[in-house]
Amino acid sequence: PNQSPVVEITDGSRSVNDTDGLDGETVSLSAITTDSDGSVSSSEWLINDEVVATGTSAELALNDGDTTITFRATDNEGADSSTSATITVLPNSPPEVTINGGDRIVEDSDGVSGELVTVSGTVSDLDGVIREMKWLVSGDVISDGPLAINSLNDGDTVVTLTATDNHGKSASTSVTISVSSPNVAPTVGILGGSRDVSDSDGVPGE
Repeated sequence: PNQSPVVEITDGSRSVNDTDGLDGETVSLSAITTDSDGSVSSSEWLINDEVVATGTSAELALNDGDTTITFRATDNEGADSSTSATITVLPNSPPEVTINGGDRIVEDSDGVSGELVTVSGTVSDLDGVIREMKWLVSGDVISDGPLAINSLNDGDTVVTLTATDNHGKSASTSVTISVSSPNVAPTVGILGGSRDVSDSDGVPGE
């Protein structure tokens, strides 16, 4: 009897990282097929039972997440075989952003309103590299990079660190820095100030 072709998807099931920051990814696929008692007359790739490409190699645009892809080959006598693999497209992960020290109180150091404050951040990216770091106060950029030194007003100020990776995905985190007002010395006074006091009883002293 006629033997069906032997088929194999190269690399089988696997995960593919996002490379452009957009949903979905174009994935290159290839397969190997042999026929011991004849020849392979046709081969095709299917997703959800629909033919999406022919031949032993294909470039397929796949959505994020899992896609089951089937490769099928038919020999010169009409016998066919198929095999499937699951391709997982991993969406680009945003950076992880931390402001060291978190929320905190900064004491006045010079008796003058406002205070020079240093903040630092730590960022990482699981599937890429960090391209940009920005520090913002009230939506305005005050510094770039992992460290910022800026004069903050007395009271509460929200400081935000934003990081962007090489695929254009950004993440932010914020902390509140509370700058204590300068210590003000007490105001003292003697009621009535310097004055003369009249004798009220005819006896020395009063």
